[in-house]
Amino acid sequence: MYLDSTKAHGLIVSPADQSASSPWGFFKEQLGAHAKNIGDGKQNTAIIAKSSTNKNIAARICSTLKLHGYSDWFLPSIEELN
Repeated sequence: MYLDSTKAHGLIVSPADQSASSPWGFFKEQLGAHAKNIGDGKQNTAIIAKSSTNKNIAARICSTLKLHGYSDWFLPSIEELN
């Protein structure tokens, strides 16, 4: 978990994988979901989820997840992972 100095904003990680066998999304197509900075993961996830008809990709699972009172889950960008 990351919280900023005000403790009003941050990043929270699900305590468990929602589907360990699901791919993140497409690997052969360029969808425009390549932003790397902190704050970009949510938009990247939305692009991937919207572009896929497969309901079992991690981006779709994440974007529709409701867990512990939160419904704004997303896959992290590379900088959010760091």
